[in-house]
Amino acid sequence: MLSHTPIQPSETRIQALCFQWHWNTFPAYRGLLHTHNNNSHNAIKGALNKALGIVKGVSDLEYFFAGKSYFIELKNLVGYQTLEQKQFQKLVESQGGSYQIVRSLEEFQHLIEGIHTQCNHPVSSHQATCIQVISETNRNSGCNINSCSPLTCIHVKQQNDRNSG
Repeated sequence: MLSHTPIQPSETRIQALCFQWHWNTFPAYRGLLHTHNNNSHNAIKGALNKALGIVKGVSDLEYFFAGKSYFIELKNLVGYQTLEQKQFQKLVESQGGSYQIVRSLEEFQHLIEGIHTQCNHPVSSHQATCIQVISETNRNSGCNINSCSPLTCIHVKQQNDRNSG
């Protein structure tokens, strides 16, 4: 009898899903989540990467938010850290940094929402969109990242509509 073991998504697939979710959910924060290109396709590229400062074992993603960097290593349910990744984790944590292993899109979403909540910054996609509207149109309207709400967005939009029309 055949056993039906669910196929695990690749770590590359998990990373793509996480990045796309963040990109689409928080357009105001695009660029703050990024990857370190630390995988070389051949020895020549590997030597060049090493000369350029790309370090083996560095986390898959880094999220810079509210003045702090969060290092995120992506693994599927059966993946495990290499020795270099464990060493990088210890180095980050020895400096008071945050290093997390994430195994699914859902875990990533929970992590990002937790970071935003901990930093008293917006969590919802509405609030991220509000920040984008405010940053593009704010002319000392009094709205800021910490006071963003649906009513604030409406107020800023109405002010801008009056000014442009």
